[in-house]
Amino acid sequence: MPGSDKKKYGASDQVLELYAKGSFKKSEKSFNLADLHTLIDFYKLALPKYEDWKVFNFQFQATENYQDISQFYREVEQQGYLLNWRKVNEKLIKQGIKD
Repeated sequence: MPGSDKKKYGASDQVLELYAKGSFKKSEKSFNLADLHTLIDFYKLALPKYEDWKVFNFQFQATENYQDISQFYREVEQQGYLLNWRKVNEKLIKQGIKD
C-alpha cells in the first residue's frame, strides 16, 4: 500500500492496521481469512480511484471465493493489461523504411 496515499483511497484504520500486521497473508501466523476479505474489498473499491487504472474494466469474483491474496493479485495482473490498436499512415512507415 503506497505510504503517502494510505488515506487518499479510503483506507480505514482497520484496513491500515491489518495491512501493517500482515494478517491478510496466508504465510503469516496471524493469518485471518476475514482480514484477507476486508483488504480485498478495500482494493476492489480503491483500484478504480487510481487515475491510470480507470481504463480497466475489472471484473472480480466474489470476495469470499479468495483464500489467498495471491489469487486476487493474479486477477488484477491478468485484467490490468490493455492493448489498443491505432491506425498508422502506411506512407509514413514506407518512408521510414527508405530512410
